[in-house]
Amino acid sequence: MAEESAVKVCVRVRPLIEREETAAESAEPVKLYWKTDKKTIHQIDDGNLTKNFSFGELSNGEGECCLLYSV
Repeated sequence: MAEESAVKVCVRVRPLIEREETAAESAEPVKLYWKTDKKTIHQIDDGNLTKNFSFGELSNGEGECCLLYSV
């Protein structure tokens, strides 16, 4: 578990672009290497969760950027 500190790291994960979304519907889907939840990014290698990275705040790309920077 992370210690409390004066520094808070906020991360924004971008949503898939149209090309990536349409590729997911085709014969060769886009491989996703990251999965996110409330404040953690999980690295995916060969379909398995291998590493976790926790942050003070995490935005999944939905909503406005200015809300992330107002934290």
